[in-house]
Order: sequence, then structure tokens, then C-alpha cells
Amino acid sequence: MVEFIIVLPLIFMLLFLIITAGIGFARYLRITDAAQAAARAAAVARFNVSPEPTDPCAAAQARAQEAVGGLSIDPPSCSGTGTIGSPFTVSVTHHYAVNFPFFSPVTFDITSEATSRLQ
Repeated sequence: MVEFIIVLPLIFMLLFLIITAGIGFARYLRITDAAQAAARAAAVARFNVSPEPTDPCAAAQARAQEAVGGLSIDPPSCSGTGTIGSPFTVSVTHHYAVNFPFFSPVTFDITSEATSRLQ
């Protein structure tokens, strides 16, 4: 019984670590999907109809905010010339705060970048 009491905190720490890593990986997937969706939206932005923005960067930012599903992200950064056929890159960043029991909180930046050719 004494051995179980000694090992129990280690088991709980391992369990919390696995859960935290799973949450972090799920957020990474959402941020990556948001960057890809934003790059696709920027690629076809010039075909948008009037309440939607025709500027590739504005379309990418709006689509990235929709695609993250409630996660807080920095405004997506865009880079590209904006001419037809040129590559357009969108970068999305999320700050993931890990609150592990008995340790001070740590914040990681989850960043994903996607490039698409403007049509």
C-alpha cells in the first residue's frame, strides 16, 4: 500500500501530461486547418460577391477566424504580391497556455503557415 501511495502522484502527473499533450495536438490541427482554409479563401477572393471582401488578405483573415472554432488567435499575417498566379502565404498563431498542476503556467505559440497560388 505504501508503494502505491508513493507512485500515485507520478501516475497522476503522467495522466495530466498525456491529456495536455492531446489537447495541444488537437489545437495544432485546428490552427493548421485554419491556415489552409485561409489560404484557399485568399486564392479565390477576387471572385467573391459583395458583402464578402475581395482583398485576399481580408478574406484570409475572415476565414481563419471562422475556421478556428472559438480558439483565440492573433490576426493572421499575409504575405504576397496579390497578383494573379503569384503565391500567397497566410500564417496563423495561437498562444496555448498549459496549466499543469503544481507547476507555473507555461505558454507555447502554435503557428501554422499555408501557401496557395492566387487564381
